Amino acid sequence: MEQRKIKNILWDWNGTLLDDMDLCIECMNTLLKKRSLPELSQEYYREVFTFPVKDYFINIGFDFSNEPFEVPADEFVLLYNRKFHQAALYNNARKSLGNFKKKGYRQFILSAQEQKLLHRLLDHYNIREYFEAATGTTDNYAHSKVEAGLIMMEQLALNPRETIMIGDTIHDYEVATALGVSCLLISHGHQSPTRLRSTGATVLEDYPEISGHLTNHYSDN
Repeated sequence: MEQRKIKNILWDWNGTLLDDMDLCIECMNTLLKKRSLPELSQEYYREVFTFPVKDYFINIGFDFSNEPFEVPADEFVLLYNRKFHQAALYNNARKSLGNFKKKGYRQFILSAQEQKLLHRLLDHYNIREYFEAATGTTDNYAHSKVEAGLIMMEQLALNPRETIMIGDTIHDYEVATALGVSCLLISHGHQSPTRLRSTGATVLEDYPEISGHLTNHYSDN
């Protein structure tokens, strides 16, 4: 297999750089309780969360013959927006972003979060300086990041062979595959390590491992 030289990093946001899993569970449990549905534990959440998010809602008991998906989806986002300050960046996230920038990597965000909220959060955590661009979605429904990723790759003229996607879900692997880029998955986020390993992608525990992996498995940057 021909070795790639990685120059560009596409970061996922939620669950990869932003530690918002507990906040997401809290917001979802509010919706579930309102509908007299069983609430989520962290362990169960990591086994059922998926993309498209509509499938995740169905997995945990929502009945869209009683109400359209958009109703609880919008409720969730409204709750999240009110409480986003409860979430924090993962330990070492800021340091890792700074280190990669110093090494000359170009960094971008490709997120399923709504675009305006994504940029609001980047400003809130004061990390916008590390990214050349940050792309979110145009609505609250988190269907897929593939189309947005393809547009980003084309507009920024990113060479897939020089690009890696770093995320925390199976969907990030699917996006990477669709874009023709390499993939790393981090196991501290919204899906369990077992589910992530089912993709066959490399699964790491935390940021300090990423730099070593890039050095050992790709041409020196």
